[in-house]
Amino acid sequence: LWDDKRTWLYVAEYVGIAGVLLVAVLLVDLRVVPLIDHIPDVLLTSLELAKSIHSTLAGALLTITTFTFTTTMAVLTTYSSNYSPRVVENFLQQKSTMKVLGTFAGGFVYCICCLFFMRNAFSDYRILSAGIAILYAVWCVIQFVVFIFSVANAVQVQNLIAGLYADARALIGNMEETDGVRRTVAYDVSNFEEEIPIVSTASGNLEIVDSEAVFRTLGERAYSLLVCARIGDFVCKGETLAILYSRRGQAPLSREETQQLQAAFGLESKRLTIRDYRFAIQKIVDIALPALSPGY
Repeated sequence: LWDDKRTWLYVAEYVGIAGVLLVAVLLVDLRVVPLIDHIPDVLLTSLELAKSIHSTLAGALLTITTFTFTTTMAVLTTYSSNYSPRVVENFLQQKSTMKVLGTFAGGFVYCICCLFFMRNAFSDYRILSAGIAILYAVWCVIQFVVFIFSVANAVQVQNLIAGLYADARALIGNMEETDGVRRTVAYDVSNFEEEIPIVSTASGNLEIVDSEAVFRTLGERAYSLLVCARIGDFVCKGETLAILYSRRGQAPLSREETQQLQAAFGLESKRLTIRDYRFAIQKIVDIALPALSPGY
């Protein structure tokens, strides 16, 4: 499931790539990896020039990172005030939004760490780190231009509605494809004598029911599981998520099997549109209502 931690993992991913690049360049500059003679001279600089380049780029990248974060917050404010607070996550879920932050943050880490590791041992050498920093800066400029165009498109209401419509359409299409014969809305439990409640172990919004995990746990035994909560509903700890019907004399579920059934119900701290098509439609309604005339 998507959550805020996964969103910020995109930032960590690009910072990690910059860290790997830093280690690789330092190994070359320290002559641990003998590749310096095979690198074009245009990428090699003196120690003093490298320090100047890294200092300039570190300050510039930190400034542009702050500007990018400010721009992101401005878009989130626009989404929340002009459209609906529910659509804020749609902008944050775009990989390009977190990608540009991670790119700039990674560049700052690269430049500042190169400055830290520069010693007098480099004084007699021509080093590679500054040349790579310049290439990285060019890549950052490209990412920043892409980010600006992305923001310009994101704040346009027609693009936002089109994206929400596409998400809702895809969710409904997936439900129509995955609903099989083992799921039904018409049920009869009159031939079952025993009821086993499956209660929630935590509080949160029900976002997914792992049907395959349920069928693996129950196997071929004659059980009928009635799910009481709908996708998107908020359930409290101890509240009944589902009722498992069984026939009298049938072997009861073990404690481990009960825990597996409880784990099949995915709970999140906030409502998401991963499987909740009603929430996706509600976002469109939230944007449409302010556009209606007060006479309606």
